[in-house]
Amino acid sequence: MSNSETLQNKEKELITWRIMPVTAADLPIAPPNSLGGAPFLADNQVWPRCEHCQTEMVLYLQLDLLPEFELPFEPHSHLLVFGCSRHMDPCMPPLAPALKGKLPENYREILPGDREYSQYKLLLNRPSAGRQRQAPDPHLQCLALTFVAEPEEITGEGAFQRGSEGPKLGGMPAWLQNPETYKCSCGSDMAFLLQIPADYGFAKLPEAPTQPNSYGDEYLFFLGNEVYILACQAQCQPDSLWPIAQN
Repeated sequence: MSNSETLQNKEKELITWRIMPVTAADLPIAPPNSLGGAPFLADNQVWPRCEHCQTEMVLYLQLDLLPEFELPFEPHSHLLVFGCSRHMDPCMPPLAPALKGKLPENYREILPGDREYSQYKLLLNRPSAGRQRQAPDPHLQCLALTFVAEPEEITGEGAFQRGSEGPKLGGMPAWLQNPETYKCSCGSDMAFLLQIPADYGFAKLPEAPTQPNSYGDEYLFFLGNEVYILACQAQCQPDSLWPIAQN
């Protein structure tokens, strides 16, 4: 019996999808699932810029939500994670209790006097939005991604349960601190989409500048904090996503 058949036979078992970079020898010319690489933006989108320094952001990763992932989003939607190469302080918004579980109307926008909201861009584009391949990102090495289904390893009890560590799609977050849950300003639940583990390095191109406060040959997202990305289940807007940084 294959691994996929074994997983299908385990009814109601929570599955997570491990994100695995592929060696350069196996790299397609322009993969839609990649660390770095050439971003596939929707027809009406432009490469985002940091509102603090006005430079183009780094494409950290992008991937298609395949039907077999069984995530609560439209299949074949395309996720993109951008961040400034220089202004990389983590977004530290109020915790869920302070917001009473619902994000404010302007959570997708830059909040006055709070530059931490201006230096990243998260997008989840529906397949109907079209896609246009852009020029390759000049900062990071392009590594194609593959995905491996694994049973989620849950530890802890009750409200303090946490899932497995590492880069992954779906399943349960490996919370380092208290779990956080939110609703989008449209009223829909924000569902867990992606986990970037703490100190996860993104290999830079040899000619790219060294990123401040990171490793010499790698870039970090949100200063290397553990990041959990939530997205509006209704996908009311392409940028209806919310990062949570913990350490």
